[in-house]
Amino acid sequence: MFLKKQIKRQLGEILREYRCSHHLTISTISKQSGLNCQQIDTLEIGSLKTWNIYEKLLNCYNKRIKIELIEDRKEITVERESS
Repeated sequence: MFLKKQIKRQLGEILREYRCSHHLTISTISKQSGLNCQQIDTLEIGSLKTWNIYEKLLNCYNKRIKIELIEDRKEITVERESS
């Protein structure tokens, strides 16, 4: 469940950054996508429960999702035995 929430939160952040970087308002996107402003706002903070709304917004932006694995930031430390 945590991973699902994390993915939605990150996707929402990316979509918000995209919208803002293109100087688009939520109202403008609402008109273009057919979604209401509340749905877009909720999606951008990662709280939306249904995936079909994400799909509608991605279609509006003419974007797809690409998932890639990245290294975790945790460093592995190896303890050496004292001789």
